[in-house]
Amino acid sequence: MNELITNVTEKINAILNTLKQEPFQLTLLPVPDGDGVLQNGCAVLRVDAKKYISTAVLQKIIQTPWESDKLLITEYVSPQQGEILRNKEIQYADAAGNMFIRYPGVAILISNCAKPQRIEQQKSAGRAFSQTGLKVLFLLLTEPEALNWSYRNLAQYSGVSLGSVGYIMADLQKSGHLIDADGKWIWKDRNKTIGKWCDYYRDKLLPGIKKRCYRGTVPENYLEYPMLAGGESAAEQLHLLKSNRLLAYRTGNINLCAAQNRWKEDINGNIEIRTPFWPECRTFDKIPYLLIYADLLAEDDPRCTEIAGEIFNRFLRGDQ
Repeated sequence: MNELITNVTEKINAILNTLKQEPFQLTLLPVPDGDGVLQNGCAVLRVDAKKYISTAVLQKIIQTPWESDKLLITEYVSPQQGEILRNKEIQYADAAGNMFIRYPGVAILISNCAKPQRIEQQKSAGRAFSQTGLKVLFLLLTEPEALNWSYRNLAQYSGVSLGSVGYIMADLQKSGHLIDADGKWIWKDRNKTIGKWCDYYRDKLLPGIKKRCYRGTVPENYLEYPMLAGGESAAEQLHLLKSNRLLAYRTGNINLCAAQNRWKEDINGNIEIRTPFWPECRTFDKIPYLLIYADLLAEDDPRCTEIAGEIFNRFLRGDQ
């Protein structure tokens, strides 16, 4: 972590030099007192270093009071994450060169620097966070009793082969996501697992979900057709936001809905109908909050991220 802080400090000082401003002196501190301090004649910034800004980490940061003299240092802040952090007045700087720093006499905003290649290379996970593993985890995280089901049942209700289920469960145990409590499996940190699932869902599972997009008017009675509201549409059903889009997962043939409402296929349309990634034997009255949360985060939109935080706090945090 010290190498990351030093590297980012050098990038900040390079910008200050071009602005003919006094560079920062870095003092690295032990973890209990913070990760470091940047100090010059005009400002003192306390460093809070995070290796990566995952979905879970970002949610924790924006929901925790952030002092004005703290600086978030990390490997990479995406443009969407940067907008969210700036809206919360959270100062940051990353190893790619993106930064948002303000103190008397200085205001720096740099965005859209490319993600370092090494981050993509380092982001790896075992079988539990592969495409098939994410399907099993979805079942485990949305069906309270499933942790202790037989592997055959897990295979049936996740749509994953029996052999793969065994490897995935072993990986969850080996990686410490599951722990043995008197002969039963329980989550070590369910919230952490949810955050990681959302990160990998966006990167590995979501791109492969089949969908059809349309342009047209969203009827008020769309839930009377064989579909379930997801993402923004589900949040709208919860009265958390207003949206002119429709995101839904079909539970049957929606051709009648498309015909009656004169929807026209359009890849850039305002209506997106997805095919479920879970098997038909598993049915829902409404989309699980985990998937609503993940789909909102996948939008990389500050408004959706805020609403996702509300959904997490109301329906997902702790043992709910």
